[in-house]
Amino acid sequence: MEKAVRSSLFGSWVLSSFLVLGGCAHPARELPPDISSAEAQRIRAFDRESAEYAMSCDALSERRDAIGKDIVAGHEKLKQVRNDNQGKALAGLFLLTPIWLSMENGTDDRKKLDELENQKERIERIQRVRGCWRPAT
Repeated sequence: MEKAVRSSLFGSWVLSSFLVLGGCAHPARELPPDISSAEAQRIRAFDRESAEYAMSCDALSERRDAIGKDIVAGHEKLKQVRNDNQGKALAGLFLLTPIWLSMENGTDDRKKLDELENQKERIERIQRVRGCWRPAT
C-alpha cells in the first residue's frame, strides 16, 4: 500500500514538473506577409502614416541598421533569460521547488523584440517602394 502511494506521488510530481517546464515554451513568431510579388511590395496605408515615411533613404538605412543591432541584442538577452530559467528549473527539480517562482518569462522583452522586427520590416517596405533598398550590413 505504501509503495503504491509513493509511486502515485512520484508520478504526480513528474507530471506536474513537465507541465511547469512545458509552460515556459514560447511559440514561434508569426511569419510576415509574403512580399515576393510586385503587388505585395506596395506600401501599406499605415506605412504612409509612420514617422519613417518622412525620412530620407540614408536615414532609413541608418535606422534599419540600428534596429538590426537592437534585435540581435534582444535575442541575446532572451537567450540569457532562457539559460537562467533552465538552471533554475533544474535546481528546483532537484533541490527546492520554490526556486521555480523566481523564473522570468521575458514577455516584455519578446514584445519589444516583435515591435523592433515589425519596424524593421516597415522600413524595408518603404525603402523598396522608394527604390533605395540595399542589403543590411
